[in-house]
Amino acid sequence: MRKLMIVLGILTIASSCPAHWTEQPDLPDWAQRGTLHWCLHYSTANSELVDLFADGGQTLIHGGRFDNDETGEYAESLGLRYMPYVCSRTMTTTRDIAQNPQLQQAVLLKADRSEFLAYNNPVRRYGSLHPDTWPNYVRERVQRVRKYPDVWAIFFDNAFAPHDDHRPENLAAWQAWARERGIDPGDDVPEIYGSEDAAQSRAFSRDALIAYHHGLREYCHAQDRPLLNCPNSGGAYGLAALEA
Repeated sequence: MRKLMIVLGILTIASSCPAHWTEQPDLPDWAQRGTLHWCLHYSTANSELVDLFADGGQTLIHGGRFDNDETGEYAESLGLRYMPYVCSRTMTTTRDIAQNPQLQQAVLLKADRSEFLAYNNPVRRYGSLHPDTWPNYVRERVQRVRKYPDVWAIFFDNAFAPHDDHRPENLAAWQAWARERGIDPGDDVPEIYGSEDAAQSRAFSRDALIAYHHGLREYCHAQDRPLLNCPNSGGAYGLAALEA
């Protein structure tokens, strides 16, 4: 009984919490509150699944892909819209770098100048925000997926990854940012966690993230059929991406 009362108490508190929704008049009607019904589906959708989504009142399919162009066109005819996945921060050594050698000069570096393993995966790396090489590659990714049928938005995953980057280009950006604010930049980018200047380093990383996603948003909006952009807001840094 005591456990039941605790659960009921938590549910009562949660149900009384107000939800905040910022009106977005620039969004199309299908993406407005009360109209958007978001289906997360990271697999291949055939016409039977499309019928299932449509019968369930869904309006947006997130992730995965259609089994062929005809299925995508069929989904669009039913009012479903497709939002493919693009990783905005990570690459692999086995595919991305192997096929695009220029990306080796866009890998985020640790303080000892070794490569940071994204998610501790031996073949996965983070892309550095400041060399143009990485943002340009992400735009190429957008161009590849926007050729799929029925694409109306892009989901930018891993938007929230905060790490101090010690590439020379990022160091130069940090030093310029710090001097503009009357901060002694020192000889290297401060570590985001545990250093005396961690707060300033996080603020710099936040501003870089906002600028990066602002650029991706403008790029998506400039396409022939403007695309909505949806960064993964998995934390405070993801919320900063939303501020773009």
